[in-house]
Amino acid sequence: MNIKRLFEGFLMSLGMFSIFPIPHVWNKNAANLIIPFLPIVGAIIGLFWWGLSLAAVNLSLVFSSVIIMLIPFFLSGFIHIDGYMDTSDALFSRRSMEEKRKILKDSNVGAFAVIMLAVLFFLSYAAVTEILMRKVNLLMLLFIPIVSRSMVGLIMLRLRTFSQNGYAAAFKNNSKSVYSAVLLIYLAIVIITAFALLGVKSFFTISLMVLVSLLTAFYLYRQFGGISGDLCGCTLVITELCGLISLSFTGAV
Repeated sequence: MNIKRLFEGFLMSLGMFSIFPIPHVWNKNAANLIIPFLPIVGAIIGLFWWGLSLAAVNLSLVFSSVIIMLIPFFLSGFIHIDGYMDTSDALFSRRSMEEKRKILKDSNVGAFAVIMLAVLFFLSYAAVTEILMRKVNLLMLLFIPIVSRSMVGLIMLRLRTFSQNGYAAAFKNNSKSVYSAVLLIYLAIVIITAFALLGVKSFFTISLMVLVSLLTAFYLYRQFGGISGDLCGCTLVITELCGLISLSFTGAV
């Protein structure tokens, strides 16, 4: 495969799903590489999340918890929260499938989006506070974004999109079966590395994240008759939240 095209795919994935300043690159022939590079983007976000969290723990418990819970959202440019909020509005409307799809595309923010955003932040804050109070090893923060993006990448590749006009459909065009294998390899590397560094408790956290990711994706798939970029963003946010909650209970030390 062309090295330049690989590098362009990486820059496109990083530029689209993070706030890191990089040269603007767009090559439609490399768009199908955005998905297999998602775990690499997750690794970069996770590295900053871990490093900045180690610095933040020197503050008071309240400020440390707020900063640590917000770091991954800031680093991803809040793009996945946008999908989470849009999905919340559509899902809790309890309308027909077609109406849910219309609400999903609506740029206006509804009451359900605001309510579920508050739920997300409260649960994230509680989980991080518990993690800090129990003095849990923060290294797991490095692995959580990799796991979530590996799973979302697999979901985008394996499940049918309900629209051919969205980002998910565009990224899937001309994708190869080897991309799924690459994402599984990323996931296996994370499991082995986390187990070696943090022990068996890390395996429980990762396993729960994988399970929650699959259950969320299949539930949304049935509700909307397919997947989309917003639904994948929602799945990612819920998966990472479950990773934090699991870490607060199991304490990978």
